[in-house]
Amino acid sequence: MSPPPPDESSARRDELLDGAVAWTIEHGLADLSLRPMAKALGTSDRMLLYYFGTKDELVAAVVDRAADGLAAALELVLPELSRSPKAFVDGIWGLLTDPAAQGVVDLFLELFVLTRRRGEPYASASARVIERWLELGAPALVAMRVPSRQALGVVAATLAQLDGGILLAAAGATDAQLAAVRKAAVATIEAARS
Repeated sequence: MSPPPPDESSARRDELLDGAVAWTIEHGLADLSLRPMAKALGTSDRMLLYYFGTKDELVAAVVDRAADGLAAALELVLPELSRSPKAFVDGIWGLLTDPAAQGVVDLFLELFVLTRRRGEPYASASARVIERWLELGAPALVAMRVPSRQALGVVAATLAQLDGGILLAAAGATDAQLAAVRKAAVATIEAARS
């Protein structure tokens, strides 16, 4: 079989990738198997390997595509997030708890657990997701007078608190407990301001 023309190949790869993201959000990363995914996408496991190279490269592409969507949503609200520490925390919390984003947020939480348990290819994908969020969030904190040399660390600490809040919410935390998590995240940013 000869390869399709480049533009056709790229369009088909994008179509498969979008389907793979949706399939992975529904079924998870931990037990990702090419044959069931391929069947659901109306293709073969060999064609997935043709377009993505290896299963690890497919996992990386799925995570990157999912991260693109959440990052795009973050970029839309960044100007508002720069107004105050509370606006930053409330905006990030809103993105993380938006029912429309639940599948992607759950995918990232699973990714982080798999990184801890299995290492690669999950560790590299996790690092890219985290780096992107830190780079997107840091300028908003600098605009709030957090010194630029501290901004990445403060974003990391704030995201860690909010991600922890997501886990607590899943475990049944009360609204008061989740409000305390957000309040602590605001205090983290306030403490770093010069």
